[in-house]
Amino acid sequence: MVSARISPMVELARWLLERQGLPYAEQPHAPMLHVIFTKLAGGGVEIPVCTWAEGVWDGGPGIVAELAKKSPPQARLFSDDPAVGADERALVAFLFAHLLKQVRRLVYHRLLPFKPLIAPVVTEGAPLWERAFVYGLYGGWRALMAKGLDFDPTLLAQAPIDIEAAFAAVEARLADGRRFLGGDAPNTVDVVFAALTAPITFPNQYGALLPKRDQLPDDLRAYVEAHRARPGGKMALDVYGTARGTSQPKMALARTARPKLPAWALRKGADALRRLAPNLSVRGNRFVSRWSDLAQVLSDDVSFVIAPVNAVRFKEVGAPFLLGMDRSDRLMRQRKALYSALSAVEMGRVRNLIASESRLLLTNAASGLRRLEVVNGYSRLVAARAAVALFGIKGPTEPDLMRVARAIFGHAFLNANGDAQVRDRGIKAGQELSDWMTREMAARRAGAPVPPDFLAALMAQAPQSGLSDDEIRHNVAGMLVGAIDTTAGCVANIVTEIGADRSLALRVGNDLGDMDRLTGWCWEILRRRPFTPLIERVTVADAKVGGRAVKPGTKIIAVTLAAMRDPAAFPNPDRLDPTRPRDRYMHFGHGIHECAGRAINAFQIPTLVGNLLKFRPTQYGAPRMQGAFVDELVVALSQEEAAP
Repeated sequence: MVSARISPMVELARWLLERQGLPYAEQPHAPMLHVIFTKLAGGGVEIPVCTWAEGVWDGGPGIVAELAKKSPPQARLFSDDPAVGADERALVAFLFAHLLKQVRRLVYHRLLPFKPLIAPVVTEGAPLWERAFVYGLYGGWRALMAKGLDFDPTLLAQAPIDIEAAFAAVEARLADGRRFLGGDAPNTVDVVFAALTAPITFPNQYGALLPKRDQLPDDLRAYVEAHRARPGGKMALDVYGTARGTSQPKMALARTARPKLPAWALRKGADALRRLAPNLSVRGNRFVSRWSDLAQVLSDDVSFVIAPVNAVRFKEVGAPFLLGMDRSDRLMRQRKALYSALSAVEMGRVRNLIASESRLLLTNAASGLRRLEVVNGYSRLVAARAAVALFGIKGPTEPDLMRVARAIFGHAFLNANGDAQVRDRGIKAGQELSDWMTREMAARRAGAPVPPDFLAALMAQAPQSGLSDDEIRHNVAGMLVGAIDTTAGCVANIVTEIGADRSLALRVGNDLGDMDRLTGWCWEILRRRPFTPLIERVTVADAKVGGRAVKPGTKIIAVTLAAMRDPAAFPNPDRLDPTRPRDRYMHFGHGIHECAGRAINAFQIPTLVGNLLKFRPTQYGAPRMQGAFVDELVVALSQEEAAP
């Protein structure tokens, strides 16, 4: 976010981003000098300018509009009720029209003559050369400000009139006795009004440095005190006291990187391994790459076990889930309870949410920037929203839920090398998730509404299943953590392959109306670029794989990428055929430890891919990684959805 910290528009952006739980890297500049950097970032002269993979969010109104397009169902910026939402948007537009420029024009006009008062606040956080410019060439900078803010006498005279109109409109709504414009709690309209009027109400919780109120020039101090005392000002200060919270600490810009190896190279390597050394032993590891051998290893859960692979990591994140347990009475009891609870959930509600949220995000993207970031701007968002509806845990904000799920997944499933930072993040995230679940379960038992979700089903069946509260939490955690980034990664891999193969895109596009064939296409494309190219087990008894003896203690590395290109199981493996038998795929494991959420993803993944393709992507970017996860993939969309 390119900013000037003092700006009420920047304050509004900070507040809304923090209210949504979205971390941001702020790059502050002195007012007017900021134009160099907003232009370089692809914006205009207004601040802030926010950049991310989809493009640029420009100015206060632009950021509000774009955030509204991404906000989750439980935290919409505007009401889902059409009439209420339209009224809220109209009032926000009115407030921007009457406060955005007018407050700045009035306050700066009265403060600019007082260099010692204004210079420290306008240069907060700015680079050294900008601070030197403002302090050393104050007269020139002041002239730039006067020109940029347009101190035309007519506009200066109009400013307090417009501000009065905004206050009068707000106070007319408060006249019915409500505490906030949003009712009992502040809504987006309250936040917009409070932020834009902050330079004339001086809230203590403002997210940047303000001049000292008692040092203001007399005329401005009287104006501020008058507005603090009137109903609209009191409400704005109450919004700050109720909803502002602590501003996010300074954060460095997050970076992504290209994959270390191209997918085609991995495929070639996997094929060579299967042909030349399908049962390769290297320093106590056995690389198995034929489909039949993988099926044997993953089905024989007595000789080839999973607990030594990840049970410790699962325990460290506080979720000793089924995928870290070997066959036992405890495993079978929990497995039975898990599938029973899943069968009790009304999946139609979840399916409807996946379909509606995906189309909403796509429609908003196509009607706006016409660019979609497929991971964090689409598939990961929808998967998180589906996970909330299905499993019953939402966390403080949607980004918190996604952050915690990724951190746990990264350590529990992917941190085979024991990276200390990944481990620490996973452990801390595991405690956060455990706390959320404990509070949610306590609230439901205390009488809070109980949605028809997986958590409710597990809790209701506990007397019969014998599940303890810890076991309920472990099962919910395991399902939730596995649901979000698995979905996002699979969708990103499928879209990447479609974008790289024009003929494939045409063939898949012809089947968008046939969910069964579309699912077949998705599973076939994932053979080219699977989300999980390797699965590990450890041998605990004398066994044979592919006719060769395997000693106890041997780590089995099952190369699913190679196995799902094995001609013995997939004839003519380079040809993608959506009608292949579904029981041959190993995308979500095999045997007793096959992913319990595979039936959900059998709907969710093709729905996300199919709905995206209906908006006729015209250009595909390259995937970028953050650690082990695909974190960015940008596509350009047509302006309208294709006709069915």
